[in-house]
Amino acid sequence: MLPIHHMIDQGPRPVAPFSHAVEADGWVFVTGQMPTDPDAPDAPLPAGIEAQTARVMDNLKIVLEGLGLGLENVTFARVYLTEFERDYAQMNETYRSYFEAGALPGRTCIGVTALAVGALVEIDLVVRRPLVFSGVDVAGGRFSIAAVRHRRIELGQETRVELKKVIRKIDRKWFVLLHL
Repeated sequence: MLPIHHMIDQGPRPVAPFSHAVEADGWVFVTGQMPTDPDAPDAPLPAGIEAQTARVMDNLKIVLEGLGLGLENVTFARVYLTEFERDYAQMNETYRSYFEAGALPGRTCIGVTALAVGALVEIDLVVRRPLVFSGVDVAGGRFSIAAVRHRRIELGQETRVELKKVIRKIDRKWFVLLHL
């Protein structure tokens, strides 16, 4: 299967030729984001590492939300800092505030000589789409379960109740991940 290239309408304007994210086999690779304002891409960058880190994280959230994902789906992050020794501790405080306690993704942080648009920080992400229950096929008295990675779909209450009834009929030896 070929990769899917995503451009998010509400996302920040790219500062170079790239997609906001590329997806393959349930993995989503989110391009490094700059601390630019999606509503005013030519405005000056926020002052200081805390404000720039917050803007980068907010931009990443915009891209993830456009894909039906969130920060809870992030498996790995790469952070690039132009002033590593000066900004590392302050960037960490802001970065940490975006994740649930005890649920931080793996991460690498690298000091670099420069970033696009004069930014102090850039962050890219590796994200995994959750495995969600897709369907049950009953053939010859046997159940076969199909599970796929896809965007979250909101189900009506009636559909959730019917799916729960089907799942209860499956032999207790089976474990099914079901997001309802």
